[in-house]
This record gives sequence, structure tokens and C-alpha cells, in this order.
Amino acid sequence: MPRGPANQQVQSRRDQPMSDRTVNWVRWFIYSAALVLILTAAAKFYSATGSARILTATDQVLHLTYRRVMLLAGSLEIAIGAYLIVGRNSTAKIWLVLWLSGNFLFYRCVTDFLGVKVCPCLGTIQSMLPFAKANVDFLLALVLFYLLFGSVGCIVYQYRSFECFQSVDVAPDG
Repeated sequence: MPRGPANQQVQSRRDQPMSDRTVNWVRWFIYSAALVLILTAAAKFYSATGSARILTATDQVLHLTYRRVMLLAGSLEIAIGAYLIVGRNSTAKIWLVLWLSGNFLFYRCVTDFLGVKVCPCLGTIQSMLPFAKANVDFLLALVLFYLLFGSVGCIVYQYRSFECFQSVDVAPDG
């Protein structure tokens, strides 16, 4: 490895842990993901207690009633959201968000492939919002991609940060 002032600057940056700015960004992403998951879970729970006919229909992908799908998805979102707030392992938190958002994306792709037009992602609460159904669906897709790409970005950064620590030149000068 060539020696010199430019290389020493790069080397000194490698020796430092993640910057406070980056750690704050990762922390902010984790807490924002927790907030999103808890809010969508609350909407699912509220809707699942309703009496809309759609809740008794069977989901074509999971073969459960929409009421059960919403209760299961809401429970999973609450559990992961709670772990994002109180858990200690930030790597596990990010991987959980990636896993969940990946599953949501897979579910959306399968329903699109099957031609399913009904997706009560927020349940009956969607009808109470002052937005068109298409706008709500678009917003939910944005939230999904935020969770997906945000978690991927955090994982890539953590991997690169770890890789920098592994490639530090520890040989003595001489």
C-alpha cells in the first residue's frame, strides 16, 4: 500500500467507527420504520374489528380471511415495531425491516400476478381517509420502498464500514 498524505487521510478515516452523523441517520431510519409499522398495525387492528364484508372474504394468496390476515400482519408489525424501539442489536433491527418489507413486496407482486384487485392493506380505515384509493395505494407503495431501500442502504453502509475495519493495514512502518 503506497504511503503518503492522501493515503494517511484515507487510513485515518478507516480507523474511526461510524460517524455520529451516519449513526444518527441509521437510528432515525430505525425509529421512523418503527413509527410506520406501529401506525399501519393500529390501522389494521382498527379495521379488523369492523363489520365490513371484505373482512369475511378469503385472501387468494394466504387462504385466510382478510380479518385474520390483518390481525396477523398487524401483530407482526407491532412486534417488529416494538423491537425496533427497545431492542439493542441495530443490525438485527435493520434485517427485520428488510425481511418484513421484502415479504410485503413479495405479497404485492403475487397479488398483481394473480390479478387480485382487492388489497385491504389499511383495511376499512382507507375509506375514511380524504384521498382517492389510488393515492393511498401509491403512498403505501412509497412507504414499502422506503422501508425496503432504507434497510438495504443501512445494511450496505454497515457492511462497508465493517469491511473498512477488516482492511486496515496493521503492519508496522518501516
